[in-house]
Amino acid sequence: MLDLFRKKGLASVIYTALIGAVAVVFLIQFRPNSNSPVAELIPKCIAKVRGTCIKEPEWRTQRYLLQGGGEHPIPNINKAALDSLIERALLIQERTASASASPRKT
Repeated sequence: MLDLFRKKGLASVIYTALIGAVAVVFLIQFRPNSNSPVAELIPKCIAKVRGTCIKEPEWRTQRYLLQGGGEHPIPNINKAALDSLIERALLIQERTASASASPRKT
């Protein structure tokens, strides 16, 4: 293998540099989470409801679920998805507050 490099000389150095450059670009471009900023380690909050964070993945999932088959487009689907998540968070907070205020009698 090294004999091939010795015989070709400059051409082998250029080919090696080219392959190395392609490898570096590939590693940088297609790293895991390449669509998100490197510094962002905490998921982004879309909204806060009384201290509870509604995260972006939840909002994206809710938008997808509201779209359904896509037969009838919903106007303001972003707002509708956020409103439903806020309502859900409020209902959960109300349930936990009422459960802690009055314990069950069994």
